[in-house]
Amino acid sequence: KSLNDAVKAVVEFLGLEPCEGTGTVPHNAVGHTVFLSGVYLGGIKVLARTLFSVSASDNTIMLKIAIRSESPDVSQLVLDCI
Repeated sequence: KSLNDAVKAVVEFLGLEPCEGTGTVPHNAVGHTVFLSGVYLGGIKVLARTLFSVSASDNTIMLKIAIRSESPDVSQLVLDCI
């Protein structure tokens, strides 16, 4: 799998949309940040910052994610999904 595959999978899984063109991973990138936004049930706005990095030693991909929303419960729910 590639960094681009990982980005696409997380975007699809969370059901959020990439902002400001961050959903496109540059060719040969070893790290990438994607900003996501969306609206969950009840009209609660959700923002996410995802940081992807590829390990040089074994080609694994690490994901670091921060979630913000109008509801702490929704933020936790999104994090628990990962």
